Parts: sequence; C-alpha cells; structure tokens
Amino acid sequence: MALPTNHPCRDVLNNITQSFNWAMSSFGGDKFTSGNDYRELLENAVGLGLGSFDLVVIDEAHKSRGDTSSLSRVLERVIIQNPQGRRLAMTATPVELDSTQWKQILHRIQLTEDIQKPILASVEDYASSVSKLRKFWKTDELVRNDFKQAAKSFETSLRPYLLRRDKRQDTTIKAFHEISNQPINAYRKQTEVAIEVGELSEQWKRIVCSVEGLSAASSMQQDSVSKRARLTLANGHGVAGIIDAESSREESDEVLEVENVAVDSKKKQRSLWWKSRLHKLIVMVMSLYTSTQLFLKLSKKLRKTLVTGKRH
Repeated sequence: MALPTNHPCRDVLNNITQSFNWAMSSFGGDKFTSGNDYRELLENAVGLGLGSFDLVVIDEAHKSRGDTSSLSRVLERVIIQNPQGRRLAMTATPVELDSTQWKQILHRIQLTEDIQKPILASVEDYASSVSKLRKFWKTDELVRNDFKQAAKSFETSLRPYLLRRDKRQDTTIKAFHEISNQPINAYRKQTEVAIEVGELSEQWKRIVCSVEGLSAASSMQQDSVSKRARLTLANGHGVAGIIDAESSREESDEVLEVENVAVDSKKKQRSLWWKSRLHKLIVMVMSLYTSTQLFLKLSKKLRKTLVTGKRH
C-alpha cells in the first residue's frame, strides 16, 4: 500500500511493517492477546482499517481513567486523527471532577503539557478553596473571598476549552419552574419511598426473590440483563421495566422460555431457570393487573348507573 507522504496513516503503516516479524510463527492467536508482543500493533492495524478522522467525539470522557483504560487505548492506539483534526470531550459532571480527571480530559483533547500546567494549577486551587469553604463558610470571610477568586480563575483558565450548558436554560426545566412555582433546582429533589417486603403481595414477593436468586446464580460480568434487573430493583424501576417489556411482548418471542434449553454450564443453567421463573411470575402479575383494571372500569360504570339511574 502506497500512501502520500503527508497522509496521517503513513507513519502507523510504516511502524507496523517495520515492527512486525513477518514469519508464520508470528501469526498465532496468542501473539495478539492483551499484554503480548503484537497487541498494540493489532490495535494500530484496526485503526488503519477505520481510516483517519477529522473529528473525534469522546462521550462520558470523565469515566474511563488512566493510560491503560479501554478508552485511552482506543484514542491513543486505534484512532488515527488528521493533523488538522479536532477532538470534543463530553461530560455531564464537569464541576464534580477531581484534578486527576481534569488532567485526563485535557490530555484527551490533546492539549500540550505547557498549556495544561496553568489550567491544572487553577483546578487544584479551586478544589482546595472548595474544601475550606465547606468547613468555614459561615465563620471566615477570608475563606469566602478566596473561594470567589479561585472560582473566577478556574472559570477563566478553562473558558477557551470548555462550553458548559446550564440546565436552567433547558426548556423542560424552565417549564417545570414556571408551572410549579418551585425553585429552579427543585426538580432534583427526591423523596424516598420505603417498601416493606412483608407487605407486598405474594406474587411480588416471588418476583423479588426470583431477582435476588437470579443475581446470585448469574455471572454479573457476562449477564447484563441479570445485572440490570438486580441493580435497578432497589430504585423501583428494575422489575417495572421488565413488566413493561412483557406487556408488549409478541407471542413468538421465546427469549425467556428456557425449559428445554440444553446448557453446559451449571451456573448458566441456574441463571436461565431463574429467568424462566421470573417470566412466569411476571405474566401472572400482568394478568392480575389487567383483571384489576377491568374491574375498576366496570365499578366506575356501575357507580355512574346507580347515581344517574341510566345504563351506560
């Protein structure tokens, strides 16, 4: 493959051809697994297949940290960026980031160390002033003034590289504020609703036990469905989401009908068994729910008939 001298993929291709030992013994699968000799060259080769990019958008840029993280490997070893290309790092929590995360994000948008240094100094100063403010904001005016100055410096140093959207500008939040007459940030208030398992119906008790059993029997690293059901149950929408899915389930969908599935792994077999139990319980609950809705509609019509004396 011949590439123009100024092509962004040229250096990567040259590195692969010069670094790889082009012998049959070099093509074994064990040569390309994580931590082995040619893993980085394989990642470079994947980048060549993707081609070069003018714009790279990094979502959730604050989450994956360190040079060995998956995101860092993709950005540094796979993605090939044009010399005039740009990067956009996105995060929903810029104020809550610590200094290490800021350094990682600034590195990912390819700011040089010289540019990063004064920015990170202002980040550290701001973090320190916040820590002092939390302790002495009521009693020490000097601490309050230091915080104001640090916040101003923090904003000024990041302004050329950071565009922040204020949620107060969001149309939905504005509408909430206007209709509710509540403070603009009142939408974030949460009220805990405690549910005693002993007070649940028999069917819901079985569902809770099924989900708990499913989490114990499943491999959480490999079974994302079980993991979501287990982790979101406490938030009140895990099982509800499954029920919602079941309400629109087509008759031909047999994803959870696993009675006759042959499974080698005992642990996976137990996981599938728990899913089948959970599915049957959900169908039962949905049936009861539908019957209750019908009963309520009939009761409403009956009550109206008794009041008006007319049939409906």
